[in-house]
Amino acid sequence: MRVIIAVLSAGALWGAPSLDHVPLTFEPGARASEFITHNGSSTVTVTPAGVTIGRGNMRLLGARNNAIAQPEDLLPSYSNYLIDLDPRKWRTHVPNYRRVRYRNVYPGIDVVYYG
Repeated sequence: MRVIIAVLSAGALWGAPSLDHVPLTFEPGARASEFITHNGSSTVTVTPAGVTIGRGNMRLLGARNNAIAQPEDLLPSYSNYLIDLDPRKWRTHVPNYRRVRYRNVYPGIDVVYYG
């Protein structure tokens, strides 16, 4: 099986070279095959079909949109989103991962995102 590796640089993503030393972490997004990483007001979303950074997109032409998402390297950290004063809207202990692998995005080819 061949693997395509997509390395995301924090400095390139947010236009701040001083962030190059900060590792990216990924967490589950709103959809089953979606993972996000963010810093301040910038959000990066990775899916089997490509990457969305703010309003910009990088699409993998002909990629399978239903490729299996597999988070890898669970980190000891987690995220909490305490939205509003209503605890029913809160998302707590959201797991963080070092990488996300999408299996068989193309026949026999995986895509791995990490930073």
